[in-house]
Amino acid sequence: QPTELRRKKRMEQELRNLIKVWISAFISISYCYYISSRISKGFLRLLCLLPIFIIFLLIPLFFSSFHFCAISAFFLSWLANFKLALFAFDQEPLSPLPSTLSRFFCFACFPIKTNQTPSSNRIPMSKWGRASKVIIISFLLYLYGRVYPLSIGALLSKLLGCEIEPVFNEPYLATSYPSVLRPTIHIPVQQYTARLIGPNLAFYAGVLATFLIWVKRMRLCPPPHRAVSSLVVVVFVFVTAGWLFTPQVLRNNVHKRVINECLFVIDFVKSQVVNIVIETRSREMEQELENLIKVWFSAIISVSYCYYISTRIKAGVFRLLSVLPVCVLFLLLPLFFSSVHFSESTAFFLTWLANFKLILFSFDKGPLYPLPQTLSRFIYFTCFPIKPQQSPKSHDQIPKWVFAIKVVVFGVLLRMYDYKQHLSPTMLLVMYSLHIYLELEIVLMLVKVLVLITLGCDLEPQSNEPYLATSLQDFWGRRWNLMVPAILRPAVYNPVQRIAERTMSSDQARFLAVFATFIVSGAVHELIFFYVTHEMPTGEVTWFFLLHGVCTAAEVAVKKMTFVRRWTLGPMASRLLTVGFVVLTSGWLFFPPLIRNGMFVRLPNEALLFIDFVKDKFFTFMS
Repeated sequence: QPTELRRKKRMEQELRNLIKVWISAFISISYCYYISSRISKGFLRLLCLLPIFIIFLLIPLFFSSFHFCAISAFFLSWLANFKLALFAFDQEPLSPLPSTLSRFFCFACFPIKTNQTPSSNRIPMSKWGRASKVIIISFLLYLYGRVYPLSIGALLSKLLGCEIEPVFNEPYLATSYPSVLRPTIHIPVQQYTARLIGPNLAFYAGVLATFLIWVKRMRLCPPPHRAVSSLVVVVFVFVTAGWLFTPQVLRNNVHKRVINECLFVIDFVKSQVVNIVIETRSREMEQELENLIKVWFSAIISVSYCYYISTRIKAGVFRLLSVLPVCVLFLLLPLFFSSVHFSESTAFFLTWLANFKLILFSFDKGPLYPLPQTLSRFIYFTCFPIKPQQSPKSHDQIPKWVFAIKVVVFGVLLRMYDYKQHLSPTMLLVMYSLHIYLELEIVLMLVKVLVLITLGCDLEPQSNEPYLATSLQDFWGRRWNLMVPAILRPAVYNPVQRIAERTMSSDQARFLAVFATFIVSGAVHELIFFYVTHEMPTGEVTWFFLLHGVCTAAEVAVKKMTFVRRWTLGPMASRLLTVGFVVLTSGWLFFPPLIRNGMFVRLPNEALLFIDFVKDKFFTFMS
């Protein structure tokens, strides 16, 4: 840890030095643009530029990092100084003078082409060629020089519309020695020596002088046997590099510094990116918590209005009209969240439960009738699945160790999402089903603890071990989402059955009521899916509940037949058939809208983020 801390501080110091150095370079280039350009070309302008040359020669000494030092030396001590020296005599590439300071700065400090279109004779690099170079960059030293120009070129091409000159043009394809630094070394030496030794030998003198400075760029000149000449040239370059160039690098362990710095820079950037992501997510979570407080504050005010105003209106249509604005508000509240969990829980508690309870309350029915004695109890009974009795029934009690096992299984399940690409579709269906069930159990247990502490009231259990269901009727009526059937029964089932019995038999009316209840449940689920995914409903979830409504009604009808009563399945077989049917039909119709919209990616991510957020706040508070 101390070593990592020192390296991080050193990197931060290097970054500060980098900023200072390039600010100095920008000021120096600005002096050249505004002052030196107004002096007539020649030795007088060159003398004005000499202080800048000296500064650019000293700038790389401010770095201890090999990369920052080498890049500053290449861009400023070499490129900028040579370009400014040419500029003193109105030579390219800074002549004619660029129209703006920003273009002058980029043309002076970077290998920038002044033309807007790339050269036609340059062979474009294919995508697989770039990909292969990224892969072998850790092994070939010369490729380090491509990373910075490519990134700088992408930036400058966006800012100025200019293309960066390539540092390398596939040197392993070289077939002859080219001329590099033509305007600064090759041409001046050739012109000067042509008077002494003649134009023919002067050309070779210019080539020799260029190599003494340092040849870094190559131009393809196809000879008769391209493959043979390429092999000879590349082998010669490697042999002479190993003889004269590489020993100094190896003696000073430059290659080790290069590799270590590359790895450290990658780790440093990764850590900074991770910190930025964590801070962004933390701010998003704080914003979501603020929205949660505002939403539930609005809900409390709305329910208080129903308690003090609507209760004074006679039960019936007029009380329903007074409650309708609150119902509309509860339909809109889930849209204030971007979090899946907050949107889903608000839609379930307010848009579904509270609205149905208030509609029943308008006709003196449901869990809000008779009217609770206090406002706090009315709010809890409206917004949560609350049992009005003070002591829960003994058969509803579940051992605490069962809930502890569910929490452990849910934690393991969250980590299994990292390996879901290796799981079969059947295992994914089981995992998604477990996720929905366990998350509902944990959220409702947290609400149960809150209500128990504040009111001393117990929550109705959200589910009663649904994996033990022996039939669809048992699953939907007595084990899964128990508060929903308790609300839908007086809100949908009983009215439909009572109206249908006027025109048909009691059995037919009962089947129609079951079918209508499942249709309403499917429509409400479609609405909740809209809140969560922000996508228009596809009808798949409604078809899921229609299918289960038909199957449940058929199951009830078949059970009443005499010959079926004599033949029954064992508990284990019936449980496997029931749970298997629910899981398979969920994978067919219920889960696809969630999977398409990435909900099973966001759900575990949000859960882990919330856990980390709570842990961070807890440790911060404790410290």
